[in-house]
Amino acid sequence: MVDEIENRKTQVTTATGGFIAGGVVAAYFAQPLLEFADPEWLTLVGGLLAITCIWLWGAFVLDWPKRNTLITIVFGACALVGLVTIVTEAIRTANRNDDRCRTIEKEMLSLNPRRDDLPGLFDVLKCRPQTDELLVLPAPPVEIPTTANPVRRPPPKEPTAMRR
Repeated sequence: MVDEIENRKTQVTTATGGFIAGGVVAAYFAQPLLEFADPEWLTLVGGLLAITCIWLWGAFVLDWPKRNTLITIVFGACALVGLVTIVTEAIRTANRNDDRCRTIEKEMLSLNPRRDDLPGLFDVLKCRPQTDELLVLPAPPVEIPTTANPVRRPPPKEPTAMRR
């Protein structure tokens, strides 16, 4: 019996290590979306996932009754649905923010912006550049000398002595 529990414990520990490594990688790459995710839902889903992990440990290692396995599956399914919903809503919110930033950026790059606080708004919304358009301003007229009509400059003045 003890060897069987140790064998299960080793299997679950190995699987848990894989989930932890996968979770760390997913969390690293999901960081830009975290600022757009709903914190209450993140807390709820995190709690459901924690309960699911504890009950999975109990079901597979400690041999808890089978009804706990059913509860674990229900909690795990709810957590996964919640996680997918959070990610989907965060992506939608990020896209709306990008649209807003694109509008602000186009207005900022226009020749006659309607508002003076657009750069501050761009920073507050944590915008990043959205367009590849460059600001093209008309160049001031430049007189280019030609060989037929060279530009004549007056000769340099001689330095004068200073009087006391």
